Amino acid sequence: MRASSPAVAYFRPRQIVIAPAAPWDIFFLVSEVASGATAGHFNQSLRDFSSQKFLALQCAKAIILRLSPIRRLAIAGQFIVARQATHTIGAAFAITDQDVDDRRVTTLQYLVVDSGFRRRGVGQMLMQTFMTNAAMGTIVQCACTPKSQGMQRLLRRLGFVHTQKAALRGSSEARVLLPDVWEWCAAGHRTDSLASPFRSKPAGTDGVTPVASEGARGNFRPRC
Repeated sequence: MRASSPAVAYFRPRQIVIAPAAPWDIFFLVSEVASGATAGHFNQSLRDFSSQKFLALQCAKAIILRLSPIRRLAIAGQFIVARQATHTIGAAFAITDQDVDDRRVTTLQYLVVDSGFRRRGVGQMLMQTFMTNAAMGTIVQCACTPKSQGMQRLLRRLGFVHTQKAALRGSSEARVLLPDVWEWCAAGHRTDSLASPFRSKPAGTDGVTPVASEGARGNFRPRC
């Protein structure tokens, strides 16, 4: 009698989906940012409860304005999350406004990923969502502390330009660390690799093309 072969179970990884944030995602973002601030990845002020409370209010406002019929009339935050099934595994918060040069700028303020899901492309999915949804001519900007080397490598891979190096400024009694700043400009046609999770279009009909060379330095700014 031939012994039967042991049953082999095959598991497919659950799909990761990028979606607008819900109220219960606020705690995830705030707690991850607070932990990151302790590790030096965010401004140290975010270790304080008052700063965390302000961030929570910003997130709540972004959720409310997204659902409001007048959301297009106000500059509001954009709060998105990465989910696997019902579990939130990543989150990002950005604000779109105009700068002193009258450019439309989307500033990524926070991007966090659950420690159990890092190095799986979750951060890249979140970042690409802002890039995909950026209107033509928009600058997507991100400031990083020197400890956020992983984030800076991601930005370089995505075609961001390094427009400002981290540096200490001020007197010896009151020194301030200016962060590394990275910028990318939405111009031309978007590529298939930047397909938006919020909309479905035929491949090649919508996309983003980086306009700046990888690894640029100094005060150079990408032009649209």
